[in-house]
Amino acid sequence: MVFFFDMPSELWSEMMDFWHCHKPHDHGNHGEHQHTTNQYEELKPKQMDVIIGGFYFLVDKAGGLKVEADQVYCPSCDAELGVLDKSSKKVFKYNLKLNYDTVLEQFPRYLYVYNCVLDKINLSACRTFVIKSDSKSLFIWVLNIGLDISTETGVFKNALKLLYDVDHPEIEMPTEEIRVPGVVLDDCITLLQEINSQLPLGHRSAAVAGKNLFISFMASA
Repeated sequence: MVFFFDMPSELWSEMMDFWHCHKPHDHGNHGEHQHTTNQYEELKPKQMDVIIGGFYFLVDKAGGLKVEADQVYCPSCDAELGVLDKSSKKVFKYNLKLNYDTVLEQFPRYLYVYNCVLDKINLSACRTFVIKSDSKSLFIWVLNIGLDISTETGVFKNALKLLYDVDHPEIEMPTEEIRVPGVVLDDCITLLQEINSQLPLGHRSAAVAGKNLFISFMASA
């Protein structure tokens, strides 16, 4: 039997001060409550457990998936599924397909970027990011969060309103760098461009510090 658990928070390690009366690294002498292990220094699923993150699954390292050079592969078809993350296997949702009856679903790749950006905003309140792959980069400046928007393709909840440019403009402001696989960045850029093309002509771009940035939205699933 497999047990599934929601990730408590992507910021769980930063919240340790609120969750523990003694820090996990505090191995001092506290009588009967002496801390002698570091079991809380990393989030590790037990055998037959699956922890569900925003864009990935964490499974036990001893599971049946194949690992080579810190990459995780399907043992049947050798498709790349994820990476080895410390003592767990991190399987990215967008590398999997959910098949039930006649329905086939796949996790949108751009949600990798959406979740990473939202986590960074919640952690440090940063609003400007450079999203990089091996071959290209995307600059985004998040203006609003938690919006509900309606487009030709449907209604989106908890959307980010942002400015973007595929080539990083030389704007003097602090930015957070996020590295993602190329297929993820390509999917994110395509989404932003499609939504931008649906906006009224006069609301598709804005001039910032002498640079012309495009306006778009990125929503949760």
